[in-house]
Amino acid sequence: MLETVVFKGLSAISPYRKYFPAMIMLTMVLIMGLRVNVGVDYGAYAEIYDNKYSVNRYALEPFWIWLCDSMKFVGFKSRAFFMLTALVIIGGYYSGMKKMSPDIYLSIIIFIGCGLYYETSNTIRQCCAQAVLFAGTPRLLSGEWKKFSLFVICAVILHVSAIVGTILLLLGRQTYKLWMVGGVLIVSFLGGSIVSRIIENNVMALMATSYTSESFSDGVSSGLLKYVYNLIGVIFLLLYPRLRKTNPRAVFFFNMTMIGICIYNVFYSFMVMRRFTQYALPYITILLPMTESLFRGRSRLLYICTIVFVLTIFTLKQVINTSYNFDIDFF
Repeated sequence: MLETVVFKGLSAISPYRKYFPAMIMLTMVLIMGLRVNVGVDYGAYAEIYDNKYSVNRYALEPFWIWLCDSMKFVGFKSRAFFMLTALVIIGGYYSGMKKMSPDIYLSIIIFIGCGLYYETSNTIRQCCAQAVLFAGTPRLLSGEWKKFSLFVICAVILHVSAIVGTILLLLGRQTYKLWMVGGVLIVSFLGGSIVSRIIENNVMALMATSYTSESFSDGVSSGLLKYVYNLIGVIFLLLYPRLRKTNPRAVFFFNMTMIGICIYNVFYSFMVMRRFTQYALPYITILLPMTESLFRGRSRLLYICTIVFVLTIFTLKQVINTSYNFDIDFF
């Protein structure tokens, strides 16, 4: 994050400023791609790559089995796999931010501060799918359906949950009454835990899966963070009428961010299902810079810094005890 702040400051005077965002994203790729034993799913993916008889392979889409076996056949170790997936994930989000954000530096800071960057180090297959859909979003917004469908196909090949992600994107493209959005936010906030228990006790059982809310720790999630997200949602609701007048394009990003918060309200303590939030919540990296334009002077700086600072505290809570080790053993 510090690197992004420095580059943003230098961008006002440096003749090489057009390369700065790519340099930042490359740093993020290297950290993610070279990490060792960081992320709850790291060990499972390393085993899947190294052991063709791993039971975890039964949960993979055919593409991933083919990719792992092909890379291993030509002599690559799992390090190359993690580097390749890091390129897909960070490259997808970078591509989307570059085309959609009014301030890519601020978008990257939010991406890191909100914990989105750290979360992408975990569910690699799903995060690849999410990044591909994020990169394809400009095609959706411009109505280029054939090109967008290619992104959807690629995302579904990477992870079947991209079907849900695509549905969320299509829902976000619609226009809703403000009272409807506010009502759904309130209902999800007050009754989300009830819906979560129903899904856990019934839907998950029908899917013959052993995943429950107790299967994994909450991670970056907490009951307090739920209140913070909803407070941010209320702020967006208050700003929405002005934002829509000044920037009609922001409607989609408002919808997606609110969808993400509502999903979070339901599954904030159920990590496996909470991962669906990542198909919607990353659009806050575009919405926040857009709402920044509604403020002037010091209030503008106070608005952004306060939100990013508060969310960063929760991210630091998650990563503060994480030990990062790296290697470059590709062959």
